[in-house]
Amino acid sequence: MAIKYFSFFILLFLLTSCVSHKKIVYLNQNSIGESGVSALEYTNLLQPDDNLIITVTSDEPLLAAPFNLLYTSLQSSQVNNANNELLYTYQIDKQGEIFFAGIGKLKLAGLTRIEAENKIKKELEKQIKDPGVLLRVTNFKVSVMGEVS
Repeated sequence: MAIKYFSFFILLFLLTSCVSHKKIVYLNQNSIGESGVSALEYTNLLQPDDNLIITVTSDEPLLAAPFNLLYTSLQSSQVNNANNELLYTYQIDKQGEIFFAGIGKLKLAGLTRIEAENKIKKELEKQIKDPGVLLRVTNFKVSVMGEVS
């Protein structure tokens, strides 16, 4: 009889934890609401050291060509476009700015990708009629915690 009670207490001990489940921050539903930020409300903001590829388009390709800088040598920070040309990547400096050809310095840190596209487009409208701007972040990283199936 004593062995049954002893094994029951051992089993009970193994199934419980010394830490309250409320203290597990990452998996607790209430911790998201308490902090005021949920994963659904997250927006990625551009920040220093982000690498960007900016492609400018226009109805007149010759007008957009000076804004689409291409590499002439093989480098590590390159991306091939549809024509197998090597596109130039812009890196946001510590002040949150890039030097964009034909426009000059633009502060992009703290903006979303769409806001940055609109800002560049607004600057380009002074030189090109109805420009199109596509901005891609090439060093975007995601961290995953826990088991992934």
